[in-house]
Amino acid sequence: MLPDTFVDMPANLAKLKYMSEQRPQIIKTSLDTTVNFTFSLYEEELSEKEIGSTIRQFKDLIQKVNPAYVFDELVVEKERNIGWFDFKSYGVDEQIYNIMYVKPIDGKLLHGVFNCMYRDSAEWKDAALQVIYSIRDCTKGE
Repeated sequence: MLPDTFVDMPANLAKLKYMSEQRPQIIKTSLDTTVNFTFSLYEEELSEKEIGSTIRQFKDLIQKVNPAYVFDELVVEKERNIGWFDFKSYGVDEQIYNIMYVKPIDGKLLHGVFNCMYRDSAEWKDAALQVIYSIRDCTKGE
């Protein structure tokens, strides 16, 4: 359910926004580049039973590295086969709202992040979760 207006983030901008060489495999962005969805499928195995522990490990790691970040919800939805959490981080001159999620796709780890300006989070949270929940594992005929 990704909005049609979202485009692939240009490589030069992706290098600025995601400085690590291990940036997400797919980065979709709004035309003004303030709202982003990322998607990365890794070879690491992820079963339905491991969703909760995996998303908690991601949260714990981010919290340890960035203790100033403000965490809100952590949700594991077994019926939707997904786990996610949201948090506020800090950019150079803006606060950023983030949703990080994991989902098994063909037994592998799909990891993604949604982010927007924190001031826009009330407007975007439900829409972002609809996009995230709409992800399907087509390898199993979903």
